[in-house]
Amino acid sequence: MLSAVFQLLLILAAMTVMVATIVWGVSADRSQIPPAPRHRPPAAHRRHGRHRAR
Repeated sequence: MLSAVFQLLLILAAMTVMVATIVWGVSADRSQIPPAPRHRPPAAHRRHGRHRAR
């Protein structure tokens, strides 16, 4: 039982790390901003503000 639960936890941890690295890489490639999904809406608003200013 413990071994099965431990394996499942390891798989979940590996999956979370994989998804986190993929999301971080995509966000870094798209817009060179610090890796944080919460920073995406402010960045978009800032871009729109710059366009309106121009």
